[in-house]
Amino acid sequence: MGHDLEISAVTKEHWNKRGQGIQDYLEEHPKIDEYIILDDNRFDFEDFPRLWERLLITDGIENAAFASKTPAVEAIIFREYIKELS
Repeated sequence: MGHDLEISAVTKEHWNKRGQGIQDYLEEHPKIDEYIILDDNRFDFEDFPRLWERLLITDGIENAAFASKTPAVEAIIFREYIKELS
């Protein structure tokens, strides 16, 4: 199974407004429609439902867990990809 995954950006916000930073980035780049978010904290992501469902909470990537109970398909594919590389 092949996936073309890449890290396209990181947030500039380091405290409490990471969700807003990602939301701003997505608005500046409207062609982006497929993405996942990796973070070790929930910050303000719950304020943005579409971001929340694409958030993987990390405690080391091998221990990533979905923030949302209904995660995006892209996040599921990403976890499978990581398992293949392990």
